[in-house]
Amino acid sequence: MFNKIFSVLLIVIILATAGIIIWFAILPNDVDNFTEFYMLGTDGKAQDYPQVMTMGENISVILGIVNKENRDVNYRIHIKQGDVYADDIKPGLLANGQKWEQQINLVMAAYGEEKVEFWLYKDESSEPKLSLNLKVWVK
Repeated sequence: MFNKIFSVLLIVIILATAGIIIWFAILPNDVDNFTEFYMLGTDGKAQDYPQVMTMGENISVILGIVNKENRDVNYRIHIKQGDVYADDIKPGLLANGQKWEQQINLVMAAYGEEKVEFWLYKDESSEPKLSLNLKVWVK
């Protein structure tokens, strides 16, 4: 009697395990799709961002994108400086695995703390997918 129960239980466990393995094998692997969006200082490191500037002085940062969406994606970046639209940058179509970096120069035009926002849009979306912020004190 014990052997029959054990045999049935073992068969159920084997079938359940096989079902789980098959399910994961056919499940789309969408969980690994993402975009890297980053900001670097002018030395190419994630540090030494401009913090205190003189009015009229340029600030420079490097923005970067790495497409890991497992498909080609068209990117654009909207830059907002304080409450004012500053610029749009169009890295364009990046293939899967392709990397884009560009140095961005902005002129600080107001005294006090100024917030610079970088909004990343994918394809034709009207909603940003990612954002980066930089706060600079302008004297």
